[in-house]
Amino acid sequence: MACSTDRNRWIVGALLSACALIVQDVPAHGRAFDVAAQDVYLRLEGKDAEAVNEFQRRLTEFDAVRQHLDASLPPLVVTPDRAAIIRVIAAHHGALLSARHSARQGDIFSARVADRFRDWIRASLHGIPPSVFLAMITEPDGPPIARPLVNGSYPPGAARSTMPPELLQLFPSLPAHLEYRFIDRDLILWDSHANLIIDVIPNAFGPSGQRR
Repeated sequence: MACSTDRNRWIVGALLSACALIVQDVPAHGRAFDVAAQDVYLRLEGKDAEAVNEFQRRLTEFDAVRQHLDASLPPLVVTPDRAAIIRVIAAHHGALLSARHSARQGDIFSARVADRFRDWIRASLHGIPPSVFLAMITEPDGPPIARPLVNGSYPPGAARSTMPPELLQLFPSLPAHLEYRFIDRDLILWDSHANLIIDVIPNAFGPSGQRR
């Protein structure tokens, strides 16, 4: 798959993010995917267990496909060779995109799951306006950013906003190389290994049941 200049730039950035996960014992956004442990957490916290169990089931199905593809693709390694980095990420991007060519918004973040995430996000703000929250975690005066799309790459020019620890504690854990990220008011599930957006929650700061 041919890569544009912008895509190449973000592919390199994606690898740098992925390499950081490889060299750490406990990845920041790719925590061990322990469904049993998450179920215990849900019972203790009294969250909407049905919605999150559905989310975990869909994640498990996706991760099985991705692991199958990874077994036949070049491994992700730390290297100063820029061209090699681009080739590896592009290979994983193309393979995963081909395998899930029919993916649609809501395949992972179903309506019920998306509403659960919106509730968590709004509760974590403690009354802070979303615009203020976004200003705290994103770069000021950035260029206009295209809306994130399922099966798209990380939008060129979009900052890789840091996810607040409080939110990560509320959100279900993810398989390695998957990350939660905010693109403006949308929450995305991003595969940094393949620089591919897996799913999107539009208007993640809105009330439950609201769509955009």
